[in-house]
Amino acid sequence: MTKQDYAEKVLERIHEKTLKGQLKWKPVGSFGLRTEPTSTITVDIEYMDDGPNSSTWETVKVQYPVGIGVAKLANPESDSCSSRDIKASGKTLERIHEIFRHVLLSPREKQFQDAMTELEKS
Repeated sequence: MTKQDYAEKVLERIHEKTLKGQLKWKPVGSFGLRTEPTSTITVDIEYMDDGPNSSTWETVKVQYPVGIGVAKLANPESDSCSSRDIKASGKTLERIHEIFRHVLLSPREKQFQDAMTELEKS
C-alpha cells in the first residue's frame, strides 16, 4: 500500500467519525490538531492562521500503525506546498477541508462573532 493510499483510507474513516462527533480532536502546539482513531494510529493537521478569524491547513500527517513512519499529505492551495509533497486531491481533499472546517474553523468563527458582539456592547 502506498503512503497516499494509506493516508486516504485512514482519512476516509476519520472524516465519517469526526462529522458524527465520534472522534475527539485536541490542540497540539500553536498550530496543530491531533486525533487518535486507534491506539496505534495518530492523525495530525498542521495549519497557519491567515487572520483574526481564518486559517488554512498546511499538512496532514498519518502515523503508521507499525514502525516509525508517517504518510504526509499537503494542501495544494497552501503557500508552503512544494513539488516534492504528496498533494491531497479529489475526495480526500474535500474530506480534509470538511474535517478542518468542523474541528477548527466553525468553532473559531463563532468565537470571533461572539467577541465582536461583546466589543459592540462595550
